[in-house]
Amino acid sequence: MEDINLVTREIQAIEEMIKELRTKQTSRRQKPLVSIGRSTASGTAQRAAYLKSLQSTQSEFNSIAMELLESCLRQKRTKLIQSLKHSLTEHSKQLEAVQDYLSLKQAELAEAQNDIQKQALESYIAEGFKRIKLLKSDLKKHQAQLADLQAIADIEAIYQRAAAIFLSFEQSQSEV
Repeated sequence: MEDINLVTREIQAIEEMIKELRTKQTSRRQKPLVSIGRSTASGTAQRAAYLKSLQSTQSEFNSIAMELLESCLRQKRTKLIQSLKHSLTEHSKQLEAVQDYLSLKQAELAEAQNDIQKQALESYIAEGFKRIKLLKSDLKKHQAQLADLQAIADIEAIYQRAAAIFLSFEQSQSEV
């Protein structure tokens, strides 16, 4: 904003200089032609000298105006370049801040993902331990059932032996 005000002031100063040059040129043009003779040879020479003076004033005016415009453009370019450098520096700083912020957020995200994976793993392990307890409980039930079946098998074996003994006893008594 400050650059714009400065450039505006410079343009106004240039316009004032141009106005001054035009007034000087106009005041020279408004010299009464009566003093310059029209019909005589000396009057023609005076008119030619006056026109030559006007032309040199015009070329002087043009060269001054061009110098002023070139100077103004150089100053504008210089200030614009400085302003752009400053803006670029500010944007670079902002970009670095954003990159730092993104790096921090990525680290937080990675940590959160590790926490989530850790929680999932802990949950999986806890579920595994629950299954192991259930399997142990089932194993104990099956072992108890197996022990019951073994006891029944033992009792049946005893009955079969007893039946075999009884049959053999009956057969031995029937033979007697």
